[in-house]
Amino acid sequence: MKVYVAIVFKFDPKGTGPDRTPPNDLFSFYTLRQAISGVNHQNHKELDFMENDILHRFVRSLDTGELRVCQQYLSNAKGKNSATYKLMFDALLRQKTYNRDALIRAIKGTWNGPRLAREKHRLFEDLIEMVGRLHREREGRQCPWTHWQDARTLLRMGMAQEAADMADMGLKRAMALEDVFAELQLRELLREILKELDRKTVQTTIMTNEQGLQTAVAKVANLTTYTLIRDRMLDYVLKHRVAEAEAVRKEMDEMMRLPEMQGIGQANSLPAQLHYYTILSMHRRLHSDPDGTLEAHRQVVRLWEGNGPRKAHQPHLYRRTLANLIGMLTLTDNHDEAREMLARMEAIPLLYQRDKVMHFCDVEHHYQLFYLNVGELDKALEREEGIMDGLREYGHLIKPGAHISFRYNLAVAHVINDRPGAAKRLFNEIRDMKDATDRQDLQGLARLFHLALFLGDDGFDTFLRNSRTFFRTDDRQYGFEQAIYQWLDHHSKLSEEQALTQSFAGLTEQLLQFEQQRITGAEEFRIWAQAQAEGQPAREVYARRFKR
Repeated sequence: MKVYVAIVFKFDPKGTGPDRTPPNDLFSFYTLRQAISGVNHQNHKELDFMENDILHRFVRSLDTGELRVCQQYLSNAKGKNSATYKLMFDALLRQKTYNRDALIRAIKGTWNGPRLAREKHRLFEDLIEMVGRLHREREGRQCPWTHWQDARTLLRMGMAQEAADMADMGLKRAMALEDVFAELQLRELLREILKELDRKTVQTTIMTNEQGLQTAVAKVANLTTYTLIRDRMLDYVLKHRVAEAEAVRKEMDEMMRLPEMQGIGQANSLPAQLHYYTILSMHRRLHSDPDGTLEAHRQVVRLWEGNGPRKAHQPHLYRRTLANLIGMLTLTDNHDEAREMLARMEAIPLLYQRDKVMHFCDVEHHYQLFYLNVGELDKALEREEGIMDGLREYGHLIKPGAHISFRYNLAVAHVINDRPGAAKRLFNEIRDMKDATDRQDLQGLARLFHLALFLGDDGFDTFLRNSRTFFRTDDRQYGFEQAIYQWLDHHSKLSEEQALTQSFAGLTEQLLQFEQQRITGAEEFRIWAQAQAEGQPAREVYARRFKR
């Protein structure tokens, strides 16, 4: 069942970019704090942004260790407002969605209006400082940005030699990680520090650093160029997928003629090389070159595995690189190599709670898809208990989209395994996630499957009416969804056995067309409809797909 979707990750050296990776180093928290601290506490208009759910989302995103540190800080805090801050924190932690009125009630009306915004701002600053301190302790001596911050502190204290030693240690770490942004900042800081030392004794160091600074600037500029090319490529692949394929190809071909894409030689750093092959994989995939796409993904994995410190420092990005390769290996029927990469992904060592959450989501998601796509339905269902345990354990730390995806894939596995009761339960759980804005496509499919499994039951008409409004909204006007919904409405009015069989057969033919267009959900719906038309178990229809 070829429904595997490879994830094209966005490399972000500071871990705070479009892939929404949680901040995991000092610099992330430092820059965020600097941005927030620019707000004027006396100007209510500039504090309006704190009336939304920024503080709420921050509190709800805390992992176990971060939560413990924040709660301990609030419990030990002294001052006339400390108790109210604790009430505010606990109230926000309980709220699944931000409710300002409920928050005011929880703090017993102590603050309202501009005062509430200011106090939320102050609490946010305090909490982010606590979490930043925890991350500095977690990173220890391994993060070059920690050395950068410590060196700046030592320089302010007038300890120039110690600051130079600290910056040098960070520089060595940044170069080992091939973190060009950290290297640039550390070299610039070192340039300032060396001014405070006896020039005669550090002349050689000054010259070496200046040469390195020029190289670092060139690397950052080069990386920026590759980043912009990659982002434009990704924009065409994702945001313009509804446009004419030929127009998209033309734009992508034009970018491939840029000097930077004429060969790997111009990519003068590891991050730039990673971007180069990621861009290449997107271009080759658009041109239906599976072998070329696969080789580009393999090359990205080789680059990651060629730098052990970086792989250990950013396991989540390495894991996503493996995920891209696994997706292409599955699509090209390289199943043995895909299993090897899955095992390699599962074996990535983890240190912190947030790493465990991300690891769980990535690993279990790709095991699910792999087993469903190679016909190993039993193995997909064997992991159900562990998946549901993980969803309960990590709860709100997992994005709603992941909750939906896991449940949808498991429900489809139950449909194919002819266990409609278990499938209904999971589809119904997705229907109940009404506030989720992620994976709207799977939410619609879950509703349609839920309706399909209730065909012939007494409550079907009620379910159909309840879903009518959902499928008639402007943003639900997908041809695939409308076709299924209209068929369900028509089919429910039939009563003769022959007419019902012909109706299922007609749906099967219609779904084959959607399946050829690679519409999400078309293949699993087609398997179910074909099983109904032929009077056979869905598992048998599914198994035919993999018989040689």
